[in-house]
Amino acid sequence: MNSTLFGTVFLLLLVPTIYAVPLAGPDCGPVCDIHCEFGNVLDDRGCQTCSCRITKICPPVCLIYCEHGNVLDSNGCPTCRCNP
Repeated sequence: MNSTLFGTVFLLLLVPTIYAVPLAGPDCGPVCDIHCEFGNVLDDRGCQTCSCRITKICPPVCLIYCEHGNVLDSNGCPTCRCNP
């Protein structure tokens, strides 16, 4: 009976991975061969354009007050840790 239970559980775990379909993104064409320090500007479909961003885009930060500012990550974006 244990092998049957194991087989059933295994199949239940395996089936979603077999039939999982990746989310389709926009069909973006080729992009200009330019280096943009802060990445490319995206168009309304989410595709990169041949224009560069002027500033970097940092993810949202925790709503905490840091007397001496937040610790910055390797990209120069604030983290949820405070400077000493």
